[in-house]
Amino acid sequence: MVATGVGNLAARASRVVGRGSGASIRGQVITRLAPRAFADLLDGRRVLVVSGTNGKTTTTHLLAAAVGEGALGRVVTNADGANLRPGIVSALSGGRGAETAVVEADERVVAGLIAEGRPEILVMLNFSRDQMDRHQEIKSLGRSWRDALLAAGPAGPVVVANASDPLVAWAASAANKVIWVETDTRWTADAAVCPQCGAVLAGVAGPRGCWNCPACGFTQPAADYGVDGWAIRLPDGSVTTPALRVPGRFNVSNAACALAAAVAAGVGVEAALRGMRTVAAPAGRFATLAFGAVTARLILAKNPAGWAEALPMAASEPLVMAIDAVAADGKDLSWLWDVEFEQLRGRTVVITGPRTQDLAVRLTYADVGHRVVPDLATALAGLAGSVDVISTYTPFQRLLKLGRPVAQAPVRTALPSPSPSPVLPLPRPRDACVSDSGEFGHMSAPARARPVEIVVVYPSLLGVYGDYGNARVLQQRLMWRGIDATLVTVEPGEPLPLTGAVYLLGGGEDAAQVTAVEHLRADGH
Repeated sequence: MVATGVGNLAARASRVVGRGSGASIRGQVITRLAPRAFADLLDGRRVLVVSGTNGKTTTTHLLAAAVGEGALGRVVTNADGANLRPGIVSALSGGRGAETAVVEADERVVAGLIAEGRPEILVMLNFSRDQMDRHQEIKSLGRSWRDALLAAGPAGPVVVANASDPLVAWAASAANKVIWVETDTRWTADAAVCPQCGAVLAGVAGPRGCWNCPACGFTQPAADYGVDGWAIRLPDGSVTTPALRVPGRFNVSNAACALAAAVAAGVGVEAALRGMRTVAAPAGRFATLAFGAVTARLILAKNPAGWAEALPMAASEPLVMAIDAVAADGKDLSWLWDVEFEQLRGRTVVITGPRTQDLAVRLTYADVGHRVVPDLATALAGLAGSVDVISTYTPFQRLLKLGRPVAQAPVRTALPSPSPSPVLPLPRPRDACVSDSGEFGHMSAPARARPVEIVVVYPSLLGVYGDYGNARVLQQRLMWRGIDATLVTVEPGEPLPLTGAVYLLGGGEDAAQVTAVEHLRADGH
C-alpha cells in the first residue's frame, strides 16, 4: 500500500528529528492518504478490543500475550499505547499478515470501532474522571458505548465487563452477550449516581459491594469471574493465582478481565496464564531503570483513580513524584485535590517535573514534608539505592528515555531520610506565626466559643473538580490564624445542618447536579 510506505517515511523522519516514535504521524499520514484504512486494516482479522480509563495498556499487553500463547495465529497489537485512530492504524499497518488484532482503544474511539471494526470481543474496564480539560463527561462516554452496542445488535461483540463499575455495567448491559468480572478497586468516587435513572446508588462499588439503585432496581450483575485478593475465581468456582510479573493488586483485576477475554476467544486458562506471566513492563509501566547511582521503578498514574492505586504500592524512602500538565497529561490539575496525599505524612517525598509547585501546594495543605527539585534528571541524580517514581504521562515518557534498563528489579531497601525542607512560599497571613522551619504556627488570636463549621454539601455528587480541596484549604488557613475550624460532610439523604458558617458546593456532571438539586429541595433549604 502506497499510503503505508509514505507513512513509514514520515515515522522515520519523526524519529530522526527526535519528535517521538513516529507511530502517530505514520497513522495520520496513512489515514489522510487512505481514508478507509481504519476499517480496511481491521477487516478479515479476529479483533479483540480493550478500553477503559485506567489499566487498558497493561490489560492489552496481558491479553495479547495470552492470545499469542494460545496458538491463535500471529497477533498484532498497538503495544506502545497509541490508542487513538492514527495510533491504531499505525500498529495495524505493520502487521498485515496477523490473523488476530488485540487493540487498545481510547474511550472516545470505542463506538467507531464497534461500528467499523466489528470486534469479536470488547473488554470494558472502568470509567473515571480523566483529563478534565478535554474529555467528555464519563456518562456521555458510557452512553456512546451503550448506543453502539445497541446498534450492533446480535452481530455485536461479546463483552467482558467490569461488574463492579456501575457505568460500565449499564453500558455493557446493551450487549447481546456479557461476561461479567467482579474486580477489586480502591476508587469509587465516580460511582455515586445510577447511570440508568440518576438516583443515588446504595452500596459500595467494588468486590461484593453489591451496589444497587433503590429507585429503579438496577443492580450489580452476578459475576462469572471474580478477584479474591491475589487470586482469580473462575466460572466453575475454582480459584487460580495468576502470579503476574506486573505488581499491584489492581493488576490482578486487569488480569481477570484479560483472562476472561482470552478464554472467550478460545484460549485455555493455563495457556493464557503462561502468556500473561511473560508481561513485565508493558509500554514502560513498572519498568526498573538506572539513573546514575539510583535505580527507579516507574509507576504511571494520570488521574485520581490511578494515584489511589499507585500510592499504597510505592513503598520506597524517599518516594519520588513527577508531574506535568501539558496536553498529554491533561492541563487541568484540579484532580490533585481528589488524591489522598495525606497518607504520605511522615514519609520522605521528593517532587519533580515542570508543575512541581502545584503539587507542592497540595502536599503543604496535606501536611506532607517534601523537597522540590523541578528538573527530573537532577532530582534522581541526588539519590542513591532504589526508589519508586510515580509520574504523570509526559514526565514518565521522558524518564523512559533518560534511564538505562536494568536486568532485574532490585531488592528494595530503605534509604537515609533527608530532612524535608519546605521551599514553596505560600501566601501567609501578615500576622501569622512562622517557625524557623517554615511551618505555620498558631496566632495568639482570641479563641472562639466554638469552631467555625465548614459544611461540604454532597461531595459524592458535586466534587469532580477537586472541589473538596476548597474546604480543606479554608479549614487549614483558618487554623494557621489560630481559628479552630471543623469540616462537616453532608451526603444526599442527610439533613443539612443549620449551624454552618460556610457552605461549599462543588461541580458535577449533569445528572449528578440534577440529583443534587432534587435532594436540596427535599431537604427544604
